[in-house]
Amino acid sequence: MSTLRRYFGTSYEERLLLQPGITGWAQVHYPYAASSPEDNKRKLQYDLYYYKNISFELDMSILLKTIRTVLTASGR
Repeated sequence: MSTLRRYFGTSYEERLLLQPGITGWAQVHYPYAASSPEDNKRKLQYDLYYYKNISFELDMSILLKTIRTVLTASGR
């Protein structure tokens, strides 16, 4: 964990509090295959936004964006 903490700061520990799911705020807003260190930091910011703003409305927004992406085959 110390390597992650050095790279991402303590915010990564907050991310670990989230339960994994089939989709997420980062997944509907950022390219799936992005995997550079900068991309990982950006995805972490999306996850932290979700963590700090959890709500039914946000979950419904994520679900609808996921459905739209699947039905239109417009995945990033």
